[in-house]
Amino acid sequence: LHEAEVDIERGDFPGAEALLVKVVSAQKRELGAEHPTYAQSLNNLAICVRKQGDIAGAESMALQALKIQEKVLGDSHVDIHAVLGNLAVIRSQQGDLDGAVAATERALKIQERAYGEDHIEVSTTLNNLAVLTMRKGDLDLADAYSARTVRIQEQVLGFDHPDLAVSLNNHGEIVMQQARTNPSLFKVALGMFQRSLQIQDSSYGVRDEEKIPTLTFIAAAMRQVGDHKGAVEVMQRCLKYMEASKGDNHVDLAPPLNNLGIELGALGDNKGAARAFARALSIYKTEYGWNTVDVAQTLQNLAIALTKLKDFGGAEKRLKAAYRILRAQLGKDHPQTRKVGEATVKMKRAREDSAADLPTEV
Repeated sequence: LHEAEVDIERGDFPGAEALLVKVVSAQKRELGAEHPTYAQSLNNLAICVRKQGDIAGAESMALQALKIQEKVLGDSHVDIHAVLGNLAVIRSQQGDLDGAVAATERALKIQERAYGEDHIEVSTTLNNLAVLTMRKGDLDLADAYSARTVRIQEQVLGFDHPDLAVSLNNHGEIVMQQARTNPSLFKVALGMFQRSLQIQDSSYGVRDEEKIPTLTFIAAAMRQVGDHKGAVEVMQRCLKYMEASKGDNHVDLAPPLNNLGIELGALGDNKGAARAFARALSIYKTEYGWNTVDVAQTLQNLAIALTKLKDFGGAEKRLKAAYRILRAQLGKDHPQTRKVGEATVKMKRAREDSAADLPTEV
């Protein structure tokens, strides 16, 4: 059993499954089909098969484990929360967010009774609830769960713990969504992300690549508050870390390169913007080929930069290519296809007649 737990921790789920199948079989034979230890091992096996994509098999095992525990230990025994947590993940992967929330809320009540409302284990379940309720669109409830997570971690772990940085990012992401209807909250979210980065920068053992999500959040928040210079500096740092961890041409670099180009354009650095878009385009083409929507969008971005540089021929060429891709992928009547088609016509007129209106966006 210990060997299986080690395999789970290091991500060797096929290896763990092979061991747990033997353990479960032996425990069922020696302890009986209603023993809580057997139920615990069955839940671990459910986690292994879930991690390998067998959601139906995982659900069956988890429900069986829960049934055994409820019968033998009672509905509110502390050991049940682990099965409920696994079942919540299964429900989420099945698209049943209501079921996932219900399982997690039940686990929370069990933990609060067993450990107290301010235990660190409670904060983990609160964070899971925050994520689930955010996905459901209940942002106020998600905000409350996330704020409580942060408060508990501050009390138990201290104000500079790396786990707190992760929770601050989660809370900031919720606040970013709330800011769509209350833009003043973008600054609040930015403060959370910046505090998270400060913790990560000062924490021993936090690798640079672990800071990439935080830097991405900061750049997005800065963009929303109009700090384009700050966003550029943060994205350049983010790209530096990504290049060091993934290589110069990894496909994950393309989205931040596009965002960098947009911010450079906002600062008037159209040459820099064009270079960023061209690099993103090269990465996308190498990874996916020509005919993808991502390539089309990057072509549009590059066309705008070239327009500002008065390279109308180059801009028209990119817009035509983007139009062909979108027509093939989305259809000629898709709004984005029509929009690019109209911009292409406008660009052609601008190239032929310097007095014509130029497309400023696509």
